[in-house]
Amino acid sequence: MTKIDKKILIVEDDEDFLFILQKVFSEAGFTVVAAKDGELAIETAVNEKPDLIISDVLMPRLDGPSMVQKLKEEGIKTPVVFLTN
Repeated sequence: MTKIDKKILIVEDDEDFLFILQKVFSEAGFTVVAAKDGELAIETAVNEKPDLIISDVLMPRLDGPSMVQKLKEEGIKTPVVFLTN
């Protein structure tokens, strides 16, 4: 497996789905960090500076669209992809 010099933040409150996403992207060579809600995602994004954020839309404490707004207010311009089931 080739290591890819990119970091992905996965924001997902469903532990099973989070596990699957972490496994797939890690096996593809990405560095993966995770957060289980929008508030933790903001803190993680500030500290980890990911290259991409993959986020659920509906989450406890802070939903995906609200999280993106707060990231913008923090000056974080990382691309965000929303996934929902």
